Amino acid sequence: MATRTDKKSVSPTEQETVAPSELALELALTWQDLRKKVEKQLARETQRLDHLWPEYSWANVNPDQIHLEWGYAAATGHPLPTLTEALCQLAAAGDVSAIEQADIPAAAEALCDELLHIGLVRGNYLEVLGWAYALPYLTDHLEESLWWKVLSRLVSVQQAAHSQAPQESIAQLVLGGELGLVLAWRLPFVPACKSLVEPAKESILGWFDCDEQSLDAALEDAGIATRLVLASGLRVIGLMEKVARRKLKKEPLNTLWELATWVAALTHPDGTAAFSFASKDSIACDVQAGGLLETAAKKLDESALLPAVQASLGQTKSRGRLAWQVSLPEPTLNSEEARLAAMLPEWDVRRGRLHVSYRDEAFRLQVHAGHPMLIDGEWEVEIKRDGAPVTAQGPWVEICHYTDDDVHYLELEQAWSGGVTLQRQLMVVRDDRCLYLADAVLTSEGSSQDKPAQLEYTSRWKIASEIQMEPEEDTWEILMKDSKLRAIAMPLGLPEWRVGPQNGTFDVNADGNLELQMRGIQNLYAAIWFDFERKRFTKPRTWRQLTVAESLRIVAPHEAQAMRVQVGNDQWMLYRSLRGRISRTALGKNLVADFYCGRFNPEDGYIEEMVTVDNDPDDSL
Repeated sequence: MATRTDKKSVSPTEQETVAPSELALELALTWQDLRKKVEKQLARETQRLDHLWPEYSWANVNPDQIHLEWGYAAATGHPLPTLTEALCQLAAAGDVSAIEQADIPAAAEALCDELLHIGLVRGNYLEVLGWAYALPYLTDHLEESLWWKVLSRLVSVQQAAHSQAPQESIAQLVLGGELGLVLAWRLPFVPACKSLVEPAKESILGWFDCDEQSLDAALEDAGIATRLVLASGLRVIGLMEKVARRKLKKEPLNTLWELATWVAALTHPDGTAAFSFASKDSIACDVQAGGLLETAAKKLDESALLPAVQASLGQTKSRGRLAWQVSLPEPTLNSEEARLAAMLPEWDVRRGRLHVSYRDEAFRLQVHAGHPMLIDGEWEVEIKRDGAPVTAQGPWVEICHYTDDDVHYLELEQAWSGGVTLQRQLMVVRDDRCLYLADAVLTSEGSSQDKPAQLEYTSRWKIASEIQMEPEEDTWEILMKDSKLRAIAMPLGLPEWRVGPQNGTFDVNADGNLELQMRGIQNLYAAIWFDFERKRFTKPRTWRQLTVAESLRIVAPHEAQAMRVQVGNDQWMLYRSLRGRISRTALGKNLVADFYCGRFNPEDGYIEEMVTVDNDPDDSL
């Protein structure tokens, strides 16, 4: 596997720039001769974009629906700049009128200055490509020296990305690869451009060879650049065949298949991308007919990806008849390296979905109950030990990930100051349409003479702007609704009723967000059960903390906890050990596990196991 992980910078300032005069001398052509060659080149059918990508239905899309624009808005959070959009239209259709209102010489000077001083950042990937694709059309709009200056900057950018960027990086594919082949395709009579074919091919093949590392790099920053990378990968397929005379084999395309699956899983029902700030209007070219998602599905695996894409967008249902007719991708995706997860009960958006990003200090959630989004933002936590605040001391680390037909389960851990460890559980109960979010606050036990730590815990979830919160008057339940009731939230660590002794509260704070406060000694467990199944909303519901026994004694809450949830005829049992891998009993079931969840049948007392998490290193989940 080819990597260049020791090369961190991709700034073209560290590369020798090819001077315009050197390029001109190398060509031994006058400016008039060059323009004639460009005009002759552009007149060829092979210079049309639909020649590169004939299967992408280019003739069936509107001029402003340009394949070069795919993924830009999702990656940057804002619409395509007017100038870059005009360059893309010029490159796609030769539409000179698109740039007539722009000051192209000033923009070209700004580009050259930008690339010389700030290096390469994701936000200007498409700007650089736009200039490269459109450059031959600009011989009538730029003076000779400025045109050569732009070309020399683009060449130096490709050289910098190829030689300095890590092999698995986005820059290696987009700039080291696609940019090089575009210049060689558009300007094959320029020796400096023609010489880019081999290094560009090397960059592309190297990126595909990195496979999982390339996928993880594309998923960084909460996966907002996945569409941008997928779009480049699709364009590269045609460029490799037409320019480098190399057809990509099945193995490299598997990376794009996985990337397309991630793109579909990270797509909201309205077409926007998870964790991206881009509006619905700005990403229209990604999700419309003939757009990025549909094109990727048809190109890479129409039988599996197309139904997944359509189901993700709410265009079709994936359950029932469709589910057994086609082999859909797995509906849960997890990247430990990128610290990103998409947990879907089914591809059908009506079943809801959970997106999780925990790469930086901010732990972000997006929770859907069918089409509507309920939670959208950071999961904030405050912890005090003996009255003094403690703080996070490192990144989140995955300690368990499991998926089967019953649940998707993810468990993470983070070190805090004061000898505190925070363990976080996220579980999607698939068929039952429930979500379980829980934090275990664990302290080092110390000697028997140490006074047990007094813990105070506050957790906040940012609620989507369209959702209203309605706390029940007598119980700690909270109803979450828009025009309809969408979910019921139950704090399993608190008593059901608001009256009587309490170890915390669960309410709507002044900012309109969910807030859970709890108190405990030595170890603390805070859990919320969300029920999304509308058929159960009118059913009686309750939850109870269960007695946990160990060697003929009742276990204290800081050692282990068990809960039972009942809504109508549906019942679930949950158990969490907070200290030790010890044989204990709850609800008549003997448990030797770190965590357990099962469905309870009151008629025969049988508990159907859904997931068991064992912290024994010699035993797998």
